[in-house]
Amino acid sequence: MHTVSEVLWLDDYTQDAMPILVAVGNRQPDEPMYSDVETTTPAPERGTGVAHGTENEGEGESKSPIVNYTGQHFVTEKQGFYIQCNLTLFNQLKWTHDGKPILTGEGGYSIEEATSPQGFKGSRLSVENAHMYHAGEYKCTTFSQRSHTIYVLSADLFSSDLIHWITPGHLFKLSCNMTNDDSTNFTLDWFRDDEKLESNDHIKIITANSSLIINDPTKDDSGIYRCQTRAGIPKDNPLVKNFTVIYFTIRKMTKSIVVTDQEELSLECPVDGKPFPKIVWRKDSVSLLEMKANDSRINFATNENEVPNAKLIISKVDPNDRGNYTCNVTTPFGSYEVFTYVRVKDIYAALWPFLGILVEVLLLGIIIFIFEKRRAKAEFEESDTDQGNDQKNTDHHKDSVRQRK
Repeated sequence: MHTVSEVLWLDDYTQDAMPILVAVGNRQPDEPMYSDVETTTPAPERGTGVAHGTENEGEGESKSPIVNYTGQHFVTEKQGFYIQCNLTLFNQLKWTHDGKPILTGEGGYSIEEATSPQGFKGSRLSVENAHMYHAGEYKCTTFSQRSHTIYVLSADLFSSDLIHWITPGHLFKLSCNMTNDDSTNFTLDWFRDDEKLESNDHIKIITANSSLIINDPTKDDSGIYRCQTRAGIPKDNPLVKNFTVIYFTIRKMTKSIVVTDQEELSLECPVDGKPFPKIVWRKDSVSLLEMKANDSRINFATNENEVPNAKLIISKVDPNDRGNYTCNVTTPFGSYEVFTYVRVKDIYAALWPFLGILVEVLLLGIIIFIFEKRRAKAEFEESDTDQGNDQKNTDHHKDSVRQRK
């Protein structure tokens, strides 16, 4: 009985999860020359939440009958990555990126031979500094549909300076592009303070560009926001991006304030924020918190917005409390300060003007009295003089009458 020589025809149709046919030698001629062999699980499409070719056999490894790849799938900008390709000897080696040929030395690519299992030839493609344009599908042969996908993660995904400031009445937007590539969008979930968010009349979650929009934000919209890929990207460790969203307002204080000696001084820092900002009071550049240790008159309280230490209280002020008072405010966004000048007036300060007015009135009364007295005396003397003159004239007239007789 004749046997059929060993013939191996292999190809990869993993995209549709179809079986391939293998012609096996050392069989009877009247027996079927082909048997069905299932291929590995098909690679998912981009953006579906699972990396291409990630198998259970090993981290970042994909296999097919004529080619297999090893290497990471997720890489951060400016970091290096490599892809190891093991290709059967009878297939042509040709590296492509999204269907376009790769030339060594161009685009930061380096291609070199690599060790491989028996019956395979190995090739290693590497990049020292990954950029956005390095994301995509890589193949080392055109005779297989199997590929290895690289996702380039945005550098700010790992940045600690993702702080945003809510401004009431202004549209607020958060963008969560994990790969720094608008064409690669993962299915994301959004959270605020660990509570999952859903689209509603107040919050809009835009899946197309991985963003969250709040049209009219309020103080309650502040918190720790988190966007993360759903389970399986990559594997059991989802990609996570955190945002600290704060609410903060501050106004100027009154330019100056006057308080009476021995009365209570109350200064309020006109600030509001969530999370609460840190408040430090100073008098002439000296911390009042340090002064409080030696002065029981100094106390701190919350202001009308419940911000801790935003209200300064000094009981029974004295002239030494006169000076420039500053409220230093520290937030995750930066530091600010507002100030006012405090004047301390004497407890009898209001009495002195009254006494001054009283003295003025008294002096004026005395002056008027003296003037009136002198005027009355002058009028009286003038009246006496007039009466004397009238009497003399009368006597003279009488004498004239007597002579005529």
